[in-house]
Parts: sequence; C-alpha cells; structure tokens
Amino acid sequence: MTWNVSGLPDGLALTGDGKIEGSPTVSGAFPVTVSATDIGSNTASATLTLYVDEAARNIDGFVVGPGSENGSTSVTAIPGDAGNTFAYLLGPDEGATPGLGDALPDEAMGYALGTDIFFPAPGHYLQVFELDDQQRILAWNSIRLTASHIRNDISVSGVALDRTELSLTAGGASQKLTAVLTPGDATNQAVSWVSSDSAVAVVDPSGEVTGIAEGTAVVTVTTADGGYTASAAVTVHPAAATGTVTGAVYGTRDAPLAGAAISVGGMDGISNAAGGFALTGVAAGPQRLTVTAAGYINYTVTVDVLIGETVDVGRIVLRAVPAPEPEPSPEPPSYSGSPSAPAPTPAPDQRMIVTVNGQQVRVNIKKEQEPDGRTVLRLMMDSDLVRSWSAGEGDILLDIDNEDPVVKVDFPAKSLKDLMVTRPNDVIRINVNGASFRVPLHVLGGVSNDEDSLTVVIAKWKESASHELEEELTGQGFAVLAEPTCFELYDGDEKIETKGIYLEHTFSMNAETDSDRSTVVWVDDAGKLHFVPSVFKGDTATFYSTHTGAYTVVHSDRTFVDVRGHWAQHEIERMASKLVVNGSSGNAFEPNRTVTRAEFVAMLVRALGIDGKSSSALSYSDVWPKEVWYAGAIGAASAAGLVEGYADGSFRPDAAVTREQVAVILARAIQYAGELPRQDASMLARFVDQDKIADWAKGAAAELLAAGMMEGVGNAAFAPQAFATRAQSAVLLNRMLLYLNFID
Repeated sequence: MTWNVSGLPDGLALTGDGKIEGSPTVSGAFPVTVSATDIGSNTASATLTLYVDEAARNIDGFVVGPGSENGSTSVTAIPGDAGNTFAYLLGPDEGATPGLGDALPDEAMGYALGTDIFFPAPGHYLQVFELDDQQRILAWNSIRLTASHIRNDISVSGVALDRTELSLTAGGASQKLTAVLTPGDATNQAVSWVSSDSAVAVVDPSGEVTGIAEGTAVVTVTTADGGYTASAAVTVHPAAATGTVTGAVYGTRDAPLAGAAISVGGMDGISNAAGGFALTGVAAGPQRLTVTAAGYINYTVTVDVLIGETVDVGRIVLRAVPAPEPEPSPEPPSYSGSPSAPAPTPAPDQRMIVTVNGQQVRVNIKKEQEPDGRTVLRLMMDSDLVRSWSAGEGDILLDIDNEDPVVKVDFPAKSLKDLMVTRPNDVIRINVNGASFRVPLHVLGGVSNDEDSLTVVIAKWKESASHELEEELTGQGFAVLAEPTCFELYDGDEKIETKGIYLEHTFSMNAETDSDRSTVVWVDDAGKLHFVPSVFKGDTATFYSTHTGAYTVVHSDRTFVDVRGHWAQHEIERMASKLVVNGSSGNAFEPNRTVTRAEFVAMLVRALGIDGKSSSALSYSDVWPKEVWYAGAIGAASAAGLVEGYADGSFRPDAAVTREQVAVILARAIQYAGELPRQDASMLARFVDQDKIADWAKGAAAELLAAGMMEGVGNAAFAPQAFATRAQSAVLLNRMLLYLNFID
C-alpha cells in the first residue's frame, strides 16, 4: 500500500503504514487530504479536518526557593494578566505539558504566589499552573525539588564561651574567645561582640580580645538568632618591665647554625633554620646571654635589656670543640657492657660526634653525593651502640649537627630487631637540619633480612627544584612557607611504606602562620599537592603521615561566592584552604547540595591524608573504569576498612549519602586514626525517630554523639535517612580533624 498526504502542518508527517506522527509547530484547524493506492493501482482518498491544540506556555519569571517556615518551599512568578490565578500539584509524578485551555486537574490546590507550600520532599515534583478567570490553564511549569528548594533552618537555643575568664597584659598578646552555639549545626551562626569598657580591653568581630590598660572589663557575645548571650571576665595587668633580645648564631664555615640553645634572663629559646632567635619577655637590665650547641664551645656575653625595646646582639659565631689528639687512640666505648677489642684510629673525616639522649658519642660517617649534586652525610650506627639503648625507656633521641642537605642514618637490622624485643613500644627520633623524624621501633625492626641495614633519610630539595616548585605554586595562589623536605625509610635499597601507621615529623617554616589557612602538604611525583594532618606552633610545623615522600607548607585564602554569610562559611573556607574540599564549578561550592557517596568518600580520604590510589575499588561492579575520578579514593577507603559496598556487589557512587551512612563511615575513620569512646545505643533514646536508625548504624551514631561529632536535627530527631549536604560534610570533617588533633 502506498500512502500520500497533503495539507499537514509543519512538524507532522505520514508514515509508510498510514500513521500521522510528529510534533506540530503551529496550532489550528487544517484540511488534510489522504490517499492510498494498492498493488493493483486501485486508489481511495478522503479529506478530513485535523485540529491541533496549542500547548500551554511556560510561566514567566518562574522561580522556586525555600519558604519562610521550616519544611516549606515557595514560588514566585510574573502573572501574564492581573486577573490570573495559580494552583499547584506536589507529588512523585513529573506530569505532562497540558494544552492551552485545558481544565485544571481536580487534585490541584489553589496557590498565592510567594506563600509557603508545605511538606515538599527532595526528589518530588512541583507542578504549577497559571489560570484564566474561567480556571482554564494558560501556562505551566514542572520542577524536580532538591534540598536547596526547601527551608531547613535550625534555630539557636543557647550560647556559651570556651572560657569565662581571661588574663591579659596591657599592650601584650591578645587572646581569642570562641562562642559555642547550641545546637552546633544551627543555621544562623552569626554573633556580635562587645566590651563593657573599651578603655581597658577591646574585642574584634572574631572574638579576639586585646588588653589596653590595667583594669577589668566584661566581654559579651550575643547571637543574631534569638539574642542569647554569654560573658567572660577580663583582667588586664600592667605591662611588665621587659624587653626583647634577638640575634643569629653561626657555626663552622660561617654557616647559620640551627638548634643552638639560647638562654638570657631566665628565658630560653632555640635558633631556627637561619640561625636566628628572638627571646621576648626578658627582664630589663644587664642580663647574661649564653649560647650552647653540640660540638661547639659555649658562648656568653652580657646584654643590657631595655624596657619595651628590642636589643639585637648581631652575629654570634661559635668555635668548634677541638678534635682530640689522634695518638694514643682511645679505646672505643663498650655499649653492651662487654669488653671490646682495640680498634685502629679512624681518619679524622670518617667519624663525627652526635648526641644520643644528651650524651655525645662518635659514629662512623661517609661523605657521598646525590646524582643532582647535593652532598650527603651518611652516619652508620654500629651494633654495640644500638644494643646499648636496650636499658632505657621513652624516645631514643639522636641530635645531628650538620650542614649537608641530605642526611642518611643507617641502623643494623639485627640490632634493631633485638632492641625491639626489649622496647617494643618506643621510638627513635632523629633531629637534623631543623627537621625531625619520629619512627616507632616496630616499624624499623620489621625488616626481613638480618644482614640488611635500615636507613632513615631526611633530605632538603635542591635549591633550583625548590624555586621551581615555589614559582609554580605561587602562580596557583599558594604561598610556600617551608623548604621542601623529603622523609624516607629504606630496607636496604627497597623503600618502606608505612600504610595505616601515622608517623610524626617536624620541620621549620620561614615564619609563623595562620593555621586556619595553612597546611603541610605532600608533593607527589607529578607535583600535585595533598593535605597532610598538621598542627603549628610558632615557626614549627608538626605533621602526621602514613607514607614517605616530599613535604612543604602552603598558605592560601580560598572562598566561594555562594558561601558568604552561610552558617558553615568558616568551616568550608578552612577545609578548602587545607585542600580537603574543592569547589563544584567555577567559584561556587554549592553548600546546600546533597553529597554523593563517592564525593563524601573522596573528601574523607583527603582529610585522613591517605594516598588515594588503590585497586580495591575494582571489586565493585559499578566503580568502573578504574580511571573514573573517584575510583582511587573508594579503593583506598575500602582497603583501609572505612567503607563497604552493597550485597549485590555494587558501591552506588552516585547515590546520595545518608546521615546514618555518614555516622558509620566517620566512626570507622576515627578508629582508623585514633579512638572513640565506646557507647551503647541507649544514648539514642532521646530521639523521637530512634527506631528509624538501622541496627548497623546505632553503635556508630551513639559513639559520635558522645564525642560531640554529630547532633540531632530539628525537634529531637536524628533523621537517619536524611541526605547530607556538602556544607554539613565540610563541618563534620572539620570536627573529625579537630577531635583527632590533626589540625589546630
């Protein structure tokens, strides 16, 4: 059969089996002639009238946003005519575009623009109809609701201060008060501060209190939501009659000497990587300044300290302790308590003095060179020396005074294994070049071959490589605050990785820094930066890492246009500046968007400083290919025991993560890096929806509640199946890191 047609409006066509299909682009009545011819050339035709109804247009200016009351949403729009009215439908169906002039569905409810629509839920559809005076449809919109469309404010119920008393010195250092709102996840976190007597003490908008003059004052914080208040009594003492003493210490070859001990007027300090020191609070008047350092003759001088002023003593050059006469050769010390055979006198450049637990000993050394030209000092601890440590307890402290950029310390494997038997819980700490590496004996003693040496390496980068990295990071908006330094462990020639064990390291920075906006970072082989748990005191950074490699300190001020004034702004900016969380696109964070399981796991892996490279994710049927952005993080978290998949073998990375899932993952993360107080599920009895919490999540939820990590929402509910948002995730990760002392 052959079909022909004429008169169809644009957008419609006749198919080979006689069907009219398509989407007309115009409405109206159209005379259409259709003919059909069979195989015998017999033809029949007919003329009919085709009516095309006009579809309802979209509503002008249609916007959906949170309502004025909790749990509500609201719609604004521009009516096509002053007499038009509106109605809505709320439910799981998206609906289909109605025709112009169609009747309003019976179940639709009348609506006044800008008023609250109650009981919406993320994932449901809101259909809105614009109607004429005959209640016929003129325009229509349908939108799938998300959490950002629904008001979910949590009201403040109280406020307290972290301290109720402050003691300051006039003109001295300020101290910060911290307001603690109840509940901790209240929506409006804004507060204001005031001092009862600004002539005595002043307070800035962040709660920083500064003493102005002797006297007392009261600092009060007031919440913007509810007007709740809390106060702290401030006592300002008169300025002490003290001054500051500065200078710089140099050693052999006129090189800056780090780690020298300086004492003046009862105040003590240590010289930094540049040899410099600054001692504040030194009593005014003539004071004796003393400088001591291993391998050098003590230095003393009298300094006239002036009230409120800085006295610079300039360069202090220490003289090295003279080497002992080579003849006669002294018998080497016996560390094991048994007699030792006489040994030939080594050449002067084959031994050096190091300090072990405050005692000076001589060890064998070699001078080497790296392929890039850096000089290497290799120290070889002999078996007798290592065995001599078996009688002590606590840290075994090795202080090495050295100027080479690379230091390698060799330990005999067999002696370390023997030492680990008597001191299984102790550590060896090596201090060199303003850096330290604290390694547990059970890590050092775990080598397989007794004939091998275990080597600890602390190495500064070559100067040209450091400058290249600094230029690259400066272009990315980072300030580099420390010289890149490598910390590594070797079993013979094989590098040791301590996965799952956090090792403590320290190094010196160029200057003090703001810990909220700074972090130690691990620089991977591709030059990419990764957050490392780290805290700061003065110009020293202490960090904890589960892998070896190169580290430095960076500072950045990251913010997003859509978090300004948000209740979680501080935590979001803090976690972003520390490279734990990232923006979603451009300069936005989308704080109220629900977070997926893959996104939350990626944030968590970054927060714990875990190397996000693992093949474990390949065991999940839906984490594929292995190059997908979240595969490494899910694999690393799975290998660490932080997450599990579903019974069907999937992980469901794109599914929104629920509060009870977050509770279980966070509890495992804290147990991975520290510990949580054990609690039974009776703590959950205060929640009206406790029976909705899955059995597998109750223990974790109770433990996090006891630790102050999680709280309820709304009116005494836990909301276990509610989806977590990106803002809530940033706040929870910030709390976790503070709880573990992984940030300060």
